[in-house]
Amino acid sequence: MPRRRRATGTRNIRRALASIAQSLSELVQRLAQERGGAASRVGRKLTLSPERRRALKLQGQYMTAVRALKPQKKAQVKAVRESQGFPAALALARRLQAP
Repeated sequence: MPRRRRATGTRNIRRALASIAQSLSELVQRLAQERGGAASRVGRKLTLSPERRRALKLQGQYMTAVRALKPQKKAQVKAVRESQGFPAALALARRLQAP
């Protein structure tokens, strides 16, 4: 008997979730119509040049490496970044992270 109850409960949950998903879809379409735009287009598409993409990737790697450092080592890495640039600072941060 418990199987039947569990199956019925699961079925009811799935129906409820499908109903919520349908309602949200309709709401998105209505809001898009009121705004006068397409429903699938929410924000602007970000176009990056290959150079900018590389710079952002390097910055992300730098931030990840520096985040785990103690304040004294962070200051050391920042000084290297100012004088020699991101690649040298990233290399130093990675060396300082190693146990």
